[in-house]
Amino acid sequence: MNRERTEMAARAELSERKAAILRALVQSYIRTGEAVGSEMIAAMSGLGVSSATVRNELAALEEMGYLAQPHTSAGRVPTDLGYRHYVDMLPARLRVRETERKAIVHFFGEALADVDEILRGTTQLLSRLTRYASLALAPSLPESPIARCELIELGSAALLLVVFETGRVDKRRVDIPSDAVPADLDRVSTEILDRYRGKTVGEARAAALDRAATAPEPERTILRRVADTLAVMGELREADHMFLGGMAHIAADEAFQRQETL
Repeated sequence: MNRERTEMAARAELSERKAAILRALVQSYIRTGEAVGSEMIAAMSGLGVSSATVRNELAALEEMGYLAQPHTSAGRVPTDLGYRHYVDMLPARLRVRETERKAIVHFFGEALADVDEILRGTTQLLSRLTRYASLALAPSLPESPIARCELIELGSAALLLVVFETGRVDKRRVDIPSDAVPADLDRVSTEILDRYRGKTVGEARAAALDRAATAPEPERTILRRVADTLAVMGELREADHMFLGGMAHIAADEAFQRQETL
């Protein structure tokens, strides 16, 4: 909260000239991938001020946290806060061409199975429309409430199906004890369907272990294996569900035309 207040206060102090200089610097850095100096900003900002004035403004922006200087003799690069301000100041509404509008409507008009498929398709669509690389990050599994959890028999094993309230679906194979009968699996499946709804993966795992402590065999073993499977889901890193689209567009960017930058 304190950090947000600091950032909000910094934004409030940003004058029109500082905002224009920051915008020019971010645009130049995005295009070239290299630290930007005052001379370049003075030439491209359109403010009609000297490079000395720009240097003073750059120093002020760095002190406010919008810019950083990799080396003493180098130019500046935008920080996370600088990028955030740049994005916040982009036009709220951009005109979409009719062909682009139809592509978007067509994509979301199709039946999509789950959120992973939606995100994967969205990155590809966004990349195709913008000619840039695109990225999407699926909701974090460990923090997402469970909407449905059940076991589906698959011969000598079972499929643990977990549907999250975010729309994510995770499916994992669970080995079943050799002495278990379909009725044992049905009882466990009915129990977890009722007890795990609304819980996070970690809470569901704790509930499985708690019930396994008093359950008879072979249900005890099944519950412990369900708990182990939920633990694997809970350890899933966000990077494991990061979707990238149009990575080939990066190679065509001006910033990567020079070997040393690449």
